Amino acid sequence: MFKVAKNIKDQFSHAYHYLFSYDSEKLAIYSQSNTGILVRLGSALLKRNIILIRFANGHTAIGVIIKRVSRHRFVLADYDHKVYRIVNVNDIFRVDLC
Repeated sequence: MFKVAKNIKDQFSHAYHYLFSYDSEKLAIYSQSNTGILVRLGSALLKRNIILIRFANGHTAIGVIIKRVSRHRFVLADYDHKVYRIVNVNDIFRVDLC
């Protein structure tokens, strides 16, 4: 009985912190520095994570980084691998890993 009550309490506390905690990383009004963007794109390239890229002009792209073309350019494959585009780091507002 004690184990069930502890499990319910832990799940409730996780849900509470997920819904009501303040996390400045989740806010999209702050842009990231170019070094932060490069670090996240590099780790997404190594781990093949799905990423959400927000551009400075307001457009978004979801996909997987598959190749690094040059120092500030990466190849982004769309989530279904039908569309490939070259992404320039200077045009990116924010990168979020999924």
